[in-house]
Amino acid sequence: MQRQRAKEWVERRGRLQELKKKRDAALARLRDATAAKDVASLQEAVRLGVAARMQGRSGGRPWRFQELTAAMALLAWLSAREQQAAQQRAQLAELAALPLRAEALGADRQRNRYW
Repeated sequence: MQRQRAKEWVERRGRLQELKKKRDAALARLRDATAAKDVASLQEAVRLGVAARMQGRSGGRPWRFQELTAAMALLAWLSAREQQAAQQRAQLAELAALPLRAEALGADRQRNRYW
C-alpha cells in the first residue's frame, strides 16, 4: 500500500514537473509574441498556452494566467485592426473603380474649377 502511494506520488511529481516545463516554455513564447505583436506568432503562443493548461475551471469558476489573457486580448485587437484595414482597402478599391475626372474641365476668373 505504501509502495503504491509512493509510486503514485513520484508519478504525480513527474507529471507536475513536465507541466511546469511546458508552462515555462509557453510563457516564454507568449512574452516574445506579445513583444513582437505578430498575429501568427500570437496564435501559436496562445495555442501552446492552452495546451499547457494555462486556463481552466476551478470550483466552477474560470481561471487563466495573466500572460495568456494579455496575449488573447492583444490578438483580438490585432485581428480587429487587420479586419478594419481590409475593409478600408475594399472601400478604397470600390472608389478607385468609379469613373472620376483627373483633370478639371476648366476654371472661371475667380479660379473656381469645374469638373
